Amino acid sequence: MTQRVPKIVVVGTCYVDMAVKCSQVPAPGETFIGSGFSCNCAGGGVNQSIAAAQCGCDVSLVGKIGSDCFSYMVSSALKEKNIDISFLDVADAKNTGTSMTFVDSDGENATVFSPGANFAINPELIESIPVEQLIASCDACLIDAALPSGVISAAINMAEMRGTKSILTVKLDSDETLRGIGNLPTNYKYVDILIVEVEDCSSLDKAISSNMQLANQIGANLISQGFETVVVNTGRKDVCIFNRDGVNRVKSYELDIVDRSCSQDSFAAALAASIASGDSIERAVSFANAAFAITASRYGFQESLPTKEEILRLLLERND
Repeated sequence: MTQRVPKIVVVGTCYVDMAVKCSQVPAPGETFIGSGFSCNCAGGGVNQSIAAAQCGCDVSLVGKIGSDCFSYMVSSALKEKNIDISFLDVADAKNTGTSMTFVDSDGENATVFSPGANFAINPELIESIPVEQLIASCDACLIDAALPSGVISAAINMAEMRGTKSILTVKLDSDETLRGIGNLPTNYKYVDILIVEVEDCSSLDKAISSNMQLANQIGANLISQGFETVVVNTGRKDVCIFNRDGVNRVKSYELDIVDRSCSQDSFAAALAASIASGDSIERAVSFANAAFAITASRYGFQESLPTKEEILRLLLERND
């Protein structure tokens, strides 16, 4: 990455994630005593903004929080990292997005999401003059796929109109991979870089590591739909880059994996930071792979996200 400070705008979700450890997940009418509780800021907007800031970027977040006690928790965490939250609106009479997770003694979990203010974001906000000017002033626009599709399309269109690189991450599991990529909204194809995250699918990881057939099918399908650049990331094997020139594999970094909570958001933010600084897609994916590996080797949420110096140190150690 170059020495200049790149500017990134993140259009994303803000949540407060609460988790309770218990002997087993309660069935209807049951009550158990929990053995532990945690409460953390979460959501693609929060995680990616902090990750991009730690990669040395000047970051602004476009999103919504509620008019409740959790809004202060989210805004304080972002301000602590010097992230511009002047475009983080408060939705009156809405709660800040929340998720509640129950984790049993076997590590299995059940989660309930309440999107709250996140679903109060509308295309009109993205098309407003202040947000349009913000996007125009940035080197890259990183978009959270957890937002309503109309908001995502508006952000992609605005970035294209103002000449700002747009990056969108979609998450798929093994059961919906091929079906899901065929059902993406038509306007998504105007994004400059589409990251496809394939989750919770050891069988898919195995298939990709053995013959790359399914990865090639994913990439070829999306390129044929009109996507310019597609990055397929399983989180376990080398990352594949697809474009009109073909396919390129970029090696991953093997560190001991202990927690994947923020690893995909770390990958997307690091890739955006590298692209925003003018790097090629290959160098950006290598930088993102290093960020992913470091994050997954640590426990926790934002505290697991690496700094730019830590990422560069790993790249230097591996001679990249």
